[in-house]
Amino acid sequence: MGSRRRSPFRYDLWNLKYLHRFTWSHLSEHLAFERQVRRQRLRAEVAQAKRETDFYLRSVERGKHFLAADGDSSRPNGSWAFAQRPTEQELRARKAAHPGGRVRARLAHAQDQARSNRGLLARIFGGPPPSESMRDPKMFRDS
Repeated sequence: MGSRRRSPFRYDLWNLKYLHRFTWSHLSEHLAFERQVRRQRLRAEVAQAKRETDFYLRSVERGKHFLAADGDSSRPNGSWAFAQRPTEQELRARKAAHPGGRVRARLAHAQDQARSNRGLLARIFGGPPPSESMRDPKMFRDS
């Protein structure tokens, strides 16, 4: 390095590598990029810690509500009433108990519409008006 004789660095040698077309701005850009990445990583860690803390606090609040509701006298035997979806077997049993309920309702609705349309069609086309026997519901039965 070569400095004064009394300097502690007098006999130290520098080992430098010359980098062609490398400027100081390249080095400062790289350092700025690393700084930015470090800040971003810290922000992500802080955000993750905040999410975990919020989740924990929400769980604690939910637990307090459950414990408060546990002593509720309106709940029978202090048990929890959860509604469960019906199983496939229960759905089939329900359908078997009411065979053709929807089909009958649709058929009755279609028949009512047809009865109301007959009088209208008779007036439009000049045909004889529908007789009372045609309106008799006994004539329209499920087959």
